[in-house]
Amino acid sequence: MLVREMYENLILYEESTLAHSLYYLLAEKKISLDDDVSNIDMNRVNHEKIVQKNVLDIYKIGIYSLKMDQKTFIIIYNR
Repeated sequence: MLVREMYENLILYEESTLAHSLYYLLAEKKISLDDDVSNIDMNRVNHEKIVQKNVLDIYKIGIYSLKMDQKTFIIIYNR
């Protein structure tokens, strides 16, 4: 699998830590989108940068259901 495919999937499925890791490796030109993911050395990631900013704007969203009566539910989305 290429980095490009993996990166798209990570953003699609909101896998924040790994998506940010790839983002910073790409930004620092340590990898390219056409590299094979099996060749990525995750030890090259600067984890301090990942913790500082959510540059990809990925947030976990909680989804809750509240039963109001026998046939009525309210869906609550929370970040």
